[in-house]
Amino acid sequence: MAIQVEYLNSNTAIAFPFCENATGLKRSVDDLFAMPLDVFVDAAFEVPHDFAATKRLYLMGCYYVDADTLLASIGDGTSAVVDVTIVAAGVFTAATAVDNGVTARLVVDSVALRTYLAAMESPIAYGTSLPFEPGTQAVINPQVLSFALYNNGPLQPPEEGTLSGDVRILSGYNVGVNIDVIEDDTVPIDINALPGLGLGTLPCTEADPPFTNVPPGMVPNKGNIRFVPGEEGCYVVVVNPTSNLIQIQGRCQACCTCEDMTDMLGVLNVIGTRILAVQTLLNSGRATYEDGVTRFNKFISTDYTTVTMKANGMRGSDWDTGDTNRGSPNWARVVMSVNNRRPNPAEITSWKMTFYNPADVTYEDVSWSYAGTGGKTAMGGALPILAVDRSLAVTLLVSVTFQQWRQNPRWSALIEVEATDTVTGVKDVMTQTLEFS
Repeated sequence: MAIQVEYLNSNTAIAFPFCENATGLKRSVDDLFAMPLDVFVDAAFEVPHDFAATKRLYLMGCYYVDADTLLASIGDGTSAVVDVTIVAAGVFTAATAVDNGVTARLVVDSVALRTYLAAMESPIAYGTSLPFEPGTQAVINPQVLSFALYNNGPLQPPEEGTLSGDVRILSGYNVGVNIDVIEDDTVPIDINALPGLGLGTLPCTEADPPFTNVPPGMVPNKGNIRFVPGEEGCYVVVVNPTSNLIQIQGRCQACCTCEDMTDMLGVLNVIGTRILAVQTLLNSGRATYEDGVTRFNKFISTDYTTVTMKANGMRGSDWDTGDTNRGSPNWARVVMSVNNRRPNPAEITSWKMTFYNPADVTYEDVSWSYAGTGGKTAMGGALPILAVDRSLAVTLLVSVTFQQWRQNPRWSALIEVEATDTVTGVKDVMTQTLEFS
């Protein structure tokens, strides 16, 4: 993008495949052997789980094949893992290759790729200067990479041991296992143990626990037990006499002094400001684009068969202040161009230029040019008939006193033209407000 704003052209959360801080990216014309930013636009890799745990991928080298073909070598920083042949075609080119259990998919800008190939004089080794973003890598066949086993409970030091090979979780004695596995390497595996299932039956019959009104996990003592929720009132104690349970529930609510709320509000304000800036840019671009489309469609439309007019003006320069010659700023030149797009000849039946500022102007010279000829006329005077698809230009030279120009040096005029189809009699009325200084 042309607007150099960090949050508008940052690599974060977009498809650009290389890390933002990659030293091998070309950021100036002095980086002769660096990779231009606009060649690779996207990448995706599928790698085995053991590869993802220990290595990362780099664009280690580029090799010229022909004017349209590049060989990209993808490696782990030490050696090549998979080579991808990219043949430029169309606007964007996608290429795929599989080797060493790694599937590489690259997308390049075809025009930028050809430009890069044209500048290559020999193979370029990048080494580890072009690391791919971690987000471009997906793990094939996700597996358990770590497993913590607590035989003595989570609050006791575990009996440490090493598990090798595939981990198998089976039902045990008097315990059934229900494993909830989601095919996603970022979601934990839930293991729900169900008593009364599994192999065998209960090893023995345990006596019913003695009745007590002491909450579970507490040792009875002489006297009463008192629960104090706290002075700030962030907790409440709920007693259930029928089940001899006591619950301590939090009742903290978000408040204006909460640091988390304040920090989040700051982040949202920053994001909102950035979104508004982007929205303003997009709205401006959209308005310009829609106006251009409307003008273009009107121009190429078969129904666009009218007489058109446009005008521009220019005053003299300031180099000769006070001189009444034509080069002084108190002189102005206005050129009006009329184009006949009708299927028949057209006659300019009336035309005039009204100056609002300065109001009292002197028309020094009025001339016209058409089809290689020209002549003099007066304001609103007769002009040649326009043939089909021909243009006529009228040039006016006007002046005011130097004192009038100094009072308000801005020129302002209204141009009005009426043209008539000589066959059908249909009229075209055109106006344009012209301002210049």
